[in-house]
Amino acid sequence: PAVDQVKGSISSPHDSSNTTFVNAAIEENVNQTIDQIRSMSPILKDLEDKGQIQFKGGVYKLASGRVEWV
Repeated sequence: PAVDQVKGSISSPHDSSNTTFVNAAIEENVNQTIDQIRSMSPILKDLEDKGQIQFKGGVYKLASGRVEWV
């Protein structure tokens, strides 16, 4: 999981009180989800390899109402 992936690179605490940790886990989750889409759908992966589609990950920021692209 994304949380486990970022624990080694972000200092403690590894909980919701550490916004750096939370944001890193969220971004890692987005990246892992894109990787899962690629691995689970050969059709989409082929289209991406041909340059016909792109995968873009984003995080919606409640405070600003904006999407930050990962």
